[in-house]
Amino acid sequence: MNPSLQTSLRQLRLSGMSTTLDVRLQEAGANRLTHEQFLELIVQDEMAVRAERRISAPRALTLPDHILGETLGGGAGLLSCVTIGWVSKHRKESPR
Repeated sequence: MNPSLQTSLRQLRLSGMSTTLDVRLQEAGANRLTHEQFLELIVQDEMAVRAERRISAPRALTLPDHILGETLGGGAGLLSCVTIGWVSKHRKESPR
């Protein structure tokens, strides 16, 4: 694959395509794939890489908006209260 194409794929964040493109080009030539069939294969490769990343990536904790908007104690919102110091202090104070 030429360096310009490799750079373009990287800039477009198409790492799945850039990883498999050389193999897919050889496969397309050997099997006389149409342009449409070739494009479908490289798009499927990209989708597979992205699906794998979604599965293996750690998930961030997301809280519903109604919880984020609630206030704690002195009227501070949840997001402004949840710090290491705040959590440590209130964990000791709260009954279990």
